[in-house]
Amino acid sequence: MNRYNNFSRGSEWRKWDLHVHTPYSCLNNQFGEDFDNYVKQLFKNAIEKEIAVIGITDYFSIEGYKRIKEEYLDKDDKLSTLFTDEEIAKIKKILILSNIEFRLNKLVGKNRINFHVIFSNKVSIKDIEENFLRELKFVYEGTPQQEDERRALTISNLEELGKRLKEEHEKFKDKSDIEVGMMNAVVDDSDITKILSNKKSIFEGKYLLFVPSDEDLSKISWDSQDHNVRKIIIQKSDGLLASNPNTIKWALGEFYKDPKEYEKEFKSFKPCVWGSDAHSFDRLFEPDERRYTWIKADPTFEGLKQIKYEPKERVFIGEKPELLKRVRENKTKFIKSLAITQVSGYDEKQGIWFKDIEIPFNSGLVAIIGNKGSGKSAIVDILGLCGNSHQYKDFSFLKKDRFLAKGLAQNFEATLEWEDKTKIIKNLSDKPDTTAPERVRYLPQNFFEKLTNEIEEREFPNTLENIVFSYLPDEQKLGKSSFQELIDYKKQSIQNDINQIINEIDVLNKQIIELEKKQHPTYLQELENKLSLKKEELKEHEKNKPKEVKNPKDDEKLSKEQRELFEKLEALNKELDNIETEIKEKQKELEVLTLKQEELSQLLKNIKLEKQRIEKFKQDNKATFEKFGLDIDSIITFNINTKTIEKKIKEFKKQIEDIQAVLLINENIEKVEEEKRKDLTENSLMVKKEKIKSEIEKIKKELTEPEKKYQKYLETLKKWKQKRNEILGDETKPDTIKWLEKQINFVNSELNNRLKQLRDERINKTLEIYKKKEELVKIYKKFKEAIDKEILSHTEVLEDYEIIIEAALNIRNEFVDKFLSFINQKLRGSFYGKEEGEILLRELVDNVDINSEEDFRSFLEKIIYILEVDHREAFKEKTDEEKRRYIFEQVKELEDFYHYLFSLEYVEPTYELKLGSKSISQLSPGEKGALLIVFYLMLDKDNIPLIVDQPEENLDNESIYRILTKFIKLAKQRRQIILVTHNPNLAIVGDAEQIIFVNIDKKNGNKFSFKSGSIENPVINKHASDILEGTLKAFDLRRLKYFKGK
Repeated sequence: MNRYNNFSRGSEWRKWDLHVHTPYSCLNNQFGEDFDNYVKQLFKNAIEKEIAVIGITDYFSIEGYKRIKEEYLDKDDKLSTLFTDEEIAKIKKILILSNIEFRLNKLVGKNRINFHVIFSNKVSIKDIEENFLRELKFVYEGTPQQEDERRALTISNLEELGKRLKEEHEKFKDKSDIEVGMMNAVVDDSDITKILSNKKSIFEGKYLLFVPSDEDLSKISWDSQDHNVRKIIIQKSDGLLASNPNTIKWALGEFYKDPKEYEKEFKSFKPCVWGSDAHSFDRLFEPDERRYTWIKADPTFEGLKQIKYEPKERVFIGEKPELLKRVRENKTKFIKSLAITQVSGYDEKQGIWFKDIEIPFNSGLVAIIGNKGSGKSAIVDILGLCGNSHQYKDFSFLKKDRFLAKGLAQNFEATLEWEDKTKIIKNLSDKPDTTAPERVRYLPQNFFEKLTNEIEEREFPNTLENIVFSYLPDEQKLGKSSFQELIDYKKQSIQNDINQIINEIDVLNKQIIELEKKQHPTYLQELENKLSLKKEELKEHEKNKPKEVKNPKDDEKLSKEQRELFEKLEALNKELDNIETEIKEKQKELEVLTLKQEELSQLLKNIKLEKQRIEKFKQDNKATFEKFGLDIDSIITFNINTKTIEKKIKEFKKQIEDIQAVLLINENIEKVEEEKRKDLTENSLMVKKEKIKSEIEKIKKELTEPEKKYQKYLETLKKWKQKRNEILGDETKPDTIKWLEKQINFVNSELNNRLKQLRDERINKTLEIYKKKEELVKIYKKFKEAIDKEILSHTEVLEDYEIIIEAALNIRNEFVDKFLSFINQKLRGSFYGKEEGEILLRELVDNVDINSEEDFRSFLEKIIYILEVDHREAFKEKTDEEKRRYIFEQVKELEDFYHYLFSLEYVEPTYELKLGSKSISQLSPGEKGALLIVFYLMLDKDNIPLIVDQPEENLDNESIYRILTKFIKLAKQRRQIILVTHNPNLAIVGDAEQIIFVNIDKKNGNKFSFKSGSIENPVINKHASDILEGTLKAFDLRRLKYFKGK
């Protein structure tokens, strides 16, 4: 049976234990001699603990592995005497590998070096015994001035060695011959590697070498005489048997200034794996400190080999990998599968297309490959449809001139299943519901083409603003809920030369725009949909409430020592809760103080600006005063005393610094001058918190199993309650249940009256500007420091690829041109049509008496009325509802439009994405595309699935390899990514967890088919090498993924 057929979801995290001994490990056999019982316990424990691969380990031999294979796994009748049919089915899915543990003829310090050879299951037992073990020699006996007598490494020779040594040494006599022989036999690692490397036809690519390391290799001294012995052993090994966190980092070169120096010294980075090293039943698959080995690969030997090439990404040692935790906690954010089939009654006259298709999806990076026209875009379009992507107009397969033509699509139905087992069913002729939230972020191929061509339009700068806002710390958001709200506040604080009336109008404009948008029926629908989704999320969360665990403290049988220990733990937990509460209070206090300090700082700036304005006025008009014999200083007196404000700001600053000091973590304290560290450490709440957590963890290790379970229950319950409160939220937290309910009530009962009130107030403010006839200028202040730091943090990955987000101002002058530049004259409304719209506006302008305040008021009111009620000739006889238009649908930049219209001056704030010194307009299409993709991968903080259709279009391979693959790897650590690609660098170097090869058989009714699996799956690998761009040589990086046709 081909094991690869079972792994269609690609590389997944599974538990491996590559170091499990058998009763044949006679140097330390605590299993007993009943081999049936050993096999029974081995596999029952493996099933219970969900072990995917077992390394059957013995000293100098494969006796245990051989017996398990030949007498049990190869004989179903034997298995049936020990296991149920269900257990046998599970056992058949477990891969067992031979792990031979050797003792070498080399010492490091006072200890002999052990050396492990793990063979592929495709290497026969006969070949291991006859072409490897029997060709290894150990020193049997020495004779003066003669060459040592060396014998073949066989069981009989080891027994003979033991027998002779027992006769010569009294203390060995109570041990068996084989035990004494194995105790004293040693082999040479050079012999091991020589035999294996010379017999290429048998062993090449079918074994891995591991050396155990029980110590912290980052701290040991390399200055002793055994430096080179240790180094050579590590150099020739494929990996280490180690679980020490520092050793793992050391083996990846992370303790070197340049990891390449480690690679040069030790020949390769070394993956670390760990195992139970079980010699007894109670230790089976239970390594010390629960340091389980998880490997992200198919449970095959080829899967194991992948850890050589991705030693950091493919191996995790610990309780559970982060991805599995993330999926478990966010099941609504991960796609499990997509099923596509024909609707009942379809006669296939228009082709077979999709029939009983069910595609599983990995939770990491999924690459969909295939020849042109093979259905790649079809799959991601269908995912976009089911995931409610709002980019459906950019679909390339599900569009009118393709699959939607002639009613073809209505004959097919898709079912998208999420990891929480909820399903979304869509007919392929359906359209996404744009009033409902997107469940996936889909970037179709056409989306990038459109965005690179129209990037200077408003849509992308808005996206930039939202992402900039998402990176700001809460205390810097100053209590604002959106980027625009925050930037408005900041602009007011630094623009004292702008008339207060215009600032008030801008605030009114923003409020009015928000209300006008809320008038649209889709807004209420969006709120109701979001509320429904949130309530469903709450409902699901309630189901997952941790099952109550009884407090062991209530057990009267609890010993005094355990009770005291448990009470101490409870006290520590209470102390931890108190500190965490104090930390939250300090963080809230910090936010309030920061806002107060900012308000006073703005006030101080405004006072100083006012002083500068008056001094400038005096300077500009001094000659005129003197002309009439007037003393300007006696006429204009101006006294400012800001000492009390400056004192208050200093007080706030000191309070902020004091709070920040108690919120410092150890890592930051270490960067402070040494003389300050002690006080900072003693006063830091964060340090106290970690100290208490450390004490709690120490006590936990001494707890009984029920006590551990109870503590685990308390921790889980605490997290559950926190998440429940996050879902419920309050009326001030956007997109929470209580906030959504408040918004819906506002739309239904208060919106229209409030809008009329604000509009009247705006007209009155505008007429004040009209009276003064002042020309105003609005300055847009850049606000992007937080995201600059984020980009800077990726400098090492970006290398010389310099991404910059820059703010720019866009100003227009002519009234008619300015006005109409805001209007989308291709959309329904009074100003529809370029010529017609200009005629209507000029008619309004020509008929207004600019010297009449009332006439001007009427002019402004009429513009709003004409925008909301369609005045075209064809709509004169229509009903009010048919004439009704929404201003925000007609106007591209409504806030700027209102700013211009009602303040008599226009300034549009925008952010611009740049590559080095080049603006977007100066970039080639390929550079634009690469910049946009990196932007989405690096800076988009959303964690819903990201689906990208052929991001490499119009990009050169060097750009993809150097930049995109790095950011794909970063992005897949926090979200599921599905991409269509035909480029090897994205799929292979990006280390896709799953590759889906798709095909449409045009000669057989356009029948769609697919094959799915991991990179290490030879069937998928072959398709990848055939389909992906370039030659095999182009992506055979470090003998990385491909099998070279073997």
